[in-house]
Amino acid sequence: MPPLRRRAVAERRTLVFVDESGVYLSPSVVRTYGPQGQTTVVDKKWTRDHLSVMAGLIPAGKLYTLVRRESLSSSESVVFLKHLLVQTGKKLLLIWDGSPIHRWGAVREFLTEEGAAGLSL
Repeated sequence: MPPLRRRAVAERRTLVFVDESGVYLSPSVVRTYGPQGQTTVVDKKWTRDHLSVMAGLIPAGKLYTLVRRESLSSSESVVFLKHLLVQTGKKLLLIWDGSPIHRWGAVREFLTEEGAAGLSL
């Protein structure tokens, strides 16, 4: 049994694998087809609009998500952590990367003040 799973079992916690990603809404295709000898013109406005998604997956197969139009910050990480605690109703062992939005500001305050009882990182 892997060490983190052993730890989760020993502490009676549910493992949650968390990561985030940005999804741009513009098409990723940069080539197109057109009549031979004529320059193809794309008449659509290209934007930098995107969605930011944070998701948590538990071994039982459930997926929890947070989607925002703006870039994610530590405040959104706290919103997501609270959402996980309410939705699962369990003590959690969170596995996530070292992103600054997981380590700074609102997350640090949340873990020291109110959220530390149900979470372990």
